Amino acid sequence: MQNCEYLFRIFSNEQWEIVKQKKELKLKEIETNFNFIHLCTEKQLLDTIRVHFKNIEEIVILRLSTRGLESNLKWEMSRNNDLFPHYYGDISFDNIIDFKKIKVNKNN
Repeated sequence: MQNCEYLFRIFSNEQWEIVKQKKELKLKEIETNFNFIHLCTEKQLLDTIRVHFKNIEEIVILRLSTRGLESNLKWEMSRNNDLFPHYYGDISFDNIIDFKKIKVNKNN
């Protein structure tokens, strides 16, 4: 298991508008094809944006505290044989430290 104080979740601006109304990151609503919520570390953030959000104009990046998430957080092999944090369950908005909206540079 990795030792991280914070993890990150990325949404399109449209997805974020829907999620923030619910005040919870509900697995069944945001990860319909998986049984976990995809998260990433700060080191994995830029590559995750480049791979999965390159065609999105504006994204929202949530910074989440790992406190209270430990029991359902699993580190599993994914892209580039790197361990990624996957959360098996719903995440309360209490775990959100802050968020940023950013424009994605489509030229990269």
